[in-house]
Amino acid sequence: ARHADVSVRQQCIDAVADCVTRYGELAVLVNCAAVMRMEHFTDTSEEAWNRILAVNLSGPFFLCQAALPHVITARGNIVNVASSNGLMGTAYTGPYSATKAALINLTKTLAVEYVEEPIRVNAVCPGPMATEIASGVQPPATIKHEKILRYSGQRGLGDAADVAAVVAFLASDAAAGVHGAIWAADLGTSAG
Repeated sequence: ARHADVSVRQQCIDAVADCVTRYGELAVLVNCAAVMRMEHFTDTSEEAWNRILAVNLSGPFFLCQAALPHVITARGNIVNVASSNGLMGTAYTGPYSATKAALINLTKTLAVEYVEEPIRVNAVCPGPMATEIASGVQPPATIKHEKILRYSGQRGLGDAADVAAVVAFLASDAAAGVHGAIWAADLGTSAG
């Protein structure tokens, strides 16, 4: 394990360099760091917007930049962890949802730009899960709960292990034919 602030470009570069130094190569990059707030759109401060953007989008961007040469050499892959929030409209999570939608498009963009290289780039979109990100969110008292229920899923909270299994599959040779794909692992939440 190595601690790094993914919102700082140099720390992303250093983390990748350290990995390559320690292990000789970097074959798989999984971008899964994220922060989320739940609040009314007009209540989002500039500081909150910038922090969510920095962690959820700039971090994966910087890590991909640093990792790509090594991933190409290793004939490996990148798996970005986006969210079902990036696939559909979700009330009270504007900055988070915007960054996850952007991460989905970044995944597709990298897949197209590097289609001739021996790598794969994919994304997984979890739905609501019982993780630290969900437990740390405090919705404002003035929200309309029926709006949240629309994207909370009919099957309850997902299990992080189930999403990890999808990430592991996409990172494995068993997924050799999967490139530029966006996999929903959200218990059907984004299906409608």
